[in-house]
Amino acid sequence: MAFTGTKFNSDLRVKGNIFSEESSYQQPILDIQTDNTLDPGASPAKGDRYILTDTGNLNANFGTITGVGNGDIVEYDGSDFLIAWDASAQGEGAQVYDKDSSVAYLFNGSAWVQASGTVQTSSPIEGDGSVGSPISLADTAVSAGSYGDAQSVPSFTVDAQGRLTAAADVTIDDNTKIPLSQRGANDGVATLDVNGKVPTTQLPALAITDVFTVADITARDALTVGAGDGEVQEGDVAIVTDASGDAAIASGTASYIYNGSGWSRLQEGVAIGNRSGALTDPFTASLTRTFTHNWNTLDVQAEAIDSVTGETCFVELSRTVNTVVITVNQEPINPLRILLREISGSQTTLVAS
Repeated sequence: MAFTGTKFNSDLRVKGNIFSEESSYQQPILDIQTDNTLDPGASPAKGDRYILTDTGNLNANFGTITGVGNGDIVEYDGSDFLIAWDASAQGEGAQVYDKDSSVAYLFNGSAWVQASGTVQTSSPIEGDGSVGSPISLADTAVSAGSYGDAQSVPSFTVDAQGRLTAAADVTIDDNTKIPLSQRGANDGVATLDVNGKVPTTQLPALAITDVFTVADITARDALTVGAGDGEVQEGDVAIVTDASGDAAIASGTASYIYNGSGWSRLQEGVAIGNRSGALTDPFTASLTRTFTHNWNTLDVQAEAIDSVTGETCFVELSRTVNTVVITVNQEPINPLRILLREISGSQTTLVAS
């Protein structure tokens, strides 16, 4: 295509020629100029075409283009850029393809706009679609900013078109976790040691009764009173096998509780948890002995136990409400420890006759 003067050769403006100046369909352009940053280069190729939208702010490499106006398409003829399509003369209706953006543009009589569609007013995308017009998202009800932190998680609402319509922070409920600061602390929670047990430092003071079994009253009084293991503390119990050292006990076993300053007798001849009476008898004069009590009941159990071997001897019993007659089957080698037990009633001191 040849150029003469500042316009194309008028003989080439043949109506109906798809590439003529009057045609609605123009040859593709390389880019759209909006300011002086668009540089066609010092040595453009013949046939390079551009749309100019700010002719008062052209890059120097476009040179001087006589009569050019905003919206014109210019083409390099091998030596100069000349007007290939005059926007002011041709008016609306021309279409051209931009190789840079891969978008087809339509001249609407005042500006080049994208020919691929129309932006609806209800669309969240703003802009008139013209060359150089900024395209931006319309404001929504969602506040700009960052969501979520150490104490909250973000919550978002998205509509059917995938648009974000709401955003908020949801506070994490502290009741769902135990702060580390509460572990092993006052008004907090107890912890476990490496053995899966609560450390003694986190346990309250406990009153635990220890039971000491000693031979006689002297051994009872020799027990060490203190706060350590194996030492007597208030509430501990001593079972004295031979309590005859107590003026109130003729013979046999007695139990005592430590009251913080001394020993108080619980019951004569009491084994902890039972109501019973006990004494040791040689059974040498007779194989039958009668033992009295004050329980006023026939519901009495009796045992005759070898005081040395611990073996139970065979006995025969007969009872009244206050006596038990025990008969052993043979004369014992060692004295027998006689133990009477009853389910209910008050304690007694056994008397043999």
